[in-house]
Amino acid sequence: MKHLLILILLIPTITTGLTKNQKEILTQAYEAGLKIGYPETMQAICYLESSAGKNKLNSSDPSYGVGHMKIKTAQEVVRKILKLKTNLFTDEKLIEHLMNDDLFAISLMTFYFNFLIGHYKKMSLIYKKNSIRYKNKYNNTNVKRKQERQRYKELFLRYRKKSKENYWEKSVLAYNVGMGNVNKYGLNFDPNNYLSKIRGIIKDVVKPFNEENKL
Repeated sequence: MKHLLILILLIPTITTGLTKNQKEILTQAYEAGLKIGYPETMQAICYLESSAGKNKLNSSDPSYGVGHMKIKTAQEVVRKILKLKTNLFTDEKLIEHLMNDDLFAISLMTFYFNFLIGHYKKMSLIYKKNSIRYKNKYNNTNVKRKQERQRYKELFLRYRKKSKENYWEKSVLAYNVGMGNVNKYGLNFDPNNYLSKIRGIIKDVVKPFNEENKL
């Protein structure tokens, strides 16, 4: 039994193969994510998108940095979320910062994810209010007005379903496929199996890493 335990302890885990730079990036992502309440999510996104800094350029998108942000998204974060001057960062400057300054890239992706969380939380509340509204309309409409009642019932069921969709899941998915696709298709549009991958990374990489490093 003692020898078996020794052998188990010697089995390499995913986290033992991480480089010093990868560990630094995962630690920085944890610290940034902690400020918005989602440290493990930010770590998992960094790991999935760029293998925690090993592959900062995705030439097929293209997207840049440890969080593989598209320049259009990065500019929207700078201008609309951070409210910085529009001439502060050219596209070229943003690419340079995203590629060469990991903390800058992590901060930008954290601001963006926090915006997504806020948006989908708000939408969830709106859907819940609408579901209650149409449920009341359905209950208070004369049974003889069948067509109108049926419409209210359909609206109630639609909004109730939307209100129960997880805003964390929507935010994570929107980071990958964009808000437009999530707003239109909900959680049904996940061509890259992104949500499942993020959950797997949190379980198999992030949690063991945080435990080993006492984060």
